[in-house]
Amino acid sequence: MNRGMKQYMPFASLNEQVNFVNHMLYERSKVEKKLLGADEQELINQVLLSLKPKQKVTITFYKDGHYYTDKMIVKQIDFAYKKILFDKSFTLNMDAIASIELI
Repeated sequence: MNRGMKQYMPFASLNEQVNFVNHMLYERSKVEKKLLGADEQELINQVLLSLKPKQKVTITFYKDGHYYTDKMIVKQIDFAYKKILFDKSFTLNMDAIASIELI
């Protein structure tokens, strides 16, 4: 398809523009990581210390400027490197945790 025909196509059919607009919306929706208070840090620490493999948790974490909440099963906990490995082959740094609850 030549350039002359592209100008009359609907917006969604121009893949380059759709990708760019989606990327811009993603970038605009970024937020700064909030600092946790001492109470929140203590609560997270207590839950982390009580975690065992194969436990299901609801976790909210910060990644790339966004907060995500998901239910996952803990596979392994590494306190030396401050990492948690989940069943979905997802590894999370403990510093990124905003909240965590046992299910």
